[in-house]
Amino acid sequence: MGEKRCAHPLAIAVVLGLAVYGMGEEKKQVVRKPPWDHPRLRFEIEKLPAAVVHQVEAEDRHVYTISGLMTDRMAEIIKMRRKERDEGIKSFEKSISRQIQDCTEAAIDMDAGTCTVRVPRELKGWEIAYMMDCMAFSGGGGPYWVELEARGLAKSEEFAEGRYTLLDDAEEFPDGMAWFQAPRCDSFSTPLMVGPDSQGRLLVTPVTESCMCHSRYAIRVLDAGDRVLWLDEKSFKGALRVALSDVDGDGVHEICIHRDDHGVETKHLIRENWDKPDEPGASPDPLAE
Repeated sequence: MGEKRCAHPLAIAVVLGLAVYGMGEEKKQVVRKPPWDHPRLRFEIEKLPAAVVHQVEAEDRHVYTISGLMTDRMAEIIKMRRKERDEGIKSFEKSISRQIQDCTEAAIDMDAGTCTVRVPRELKGWEIAYMMDCMAFSGGGGPYWVELEARGLAKSEEFAEGRYTLLDDAEEFPDGMAWFQAPRCDSFSTPLMVGPDSQGRLLVTPVTESCMCHSRYAIRVLDAGDRVLWLDEKSFKGALRVALSDVDGDGVHEICIHRDDHGVETKHLIRENWDKPDEPGASPDPLAE
């Protein structure tokens, strides 16, 4: 007869432990949450932006379609050869599946610039926001959530591309200005004088990742009702610092921007175009008598 061998004590302990664990109550599935300091967890997302459409096909079949995915990175993928293009699309689709728990299908339509996600349950707002932010941060595969929300803002009847003028290579800014650093993954907002006697708001949002170090930003000027008066979403990428100052002394804010793009620093000035009074004391209001 061969030698009788005993099982290792550690192996026995592991088996017994697993058996005892299996006898306990079945653990409920817990929805994975993003990092505690993620900006989208600071508040409940009660309303999805217009770019996110939720359809219920059945109690256990929910479909989310997100539009507006066309970014610089997506445009690059479209121009690639078919094999490379398909690999790029699949990479983003796999990323979506990893970020959304219970995801049964993730599909990107490059021609339409949309992403479709199928799940057996209704998603929390933060889950979609976290997915979009991961796509934006990891390769510029879509806009950040705050940019999707900003795209849903209504345009003012007074919206005009020529309402403000962007001056590149601006002169030196005044000393002692209070600068704000634009967050890379979150929005930034501050009160802004619009015209000589109306208060609006400046809204700076990261559109998507520009590279491993920087984001590309959209600059919006909003009126008192949060309607868009002016928009520039193509001019600024890099690390941005923003300040408001009456540089030319006309009583109206200018938007001062200091941009650092991989060590190349530039200064920009955004100035509102409005009819100033010809005489001292005259009203600049064109409707005034």
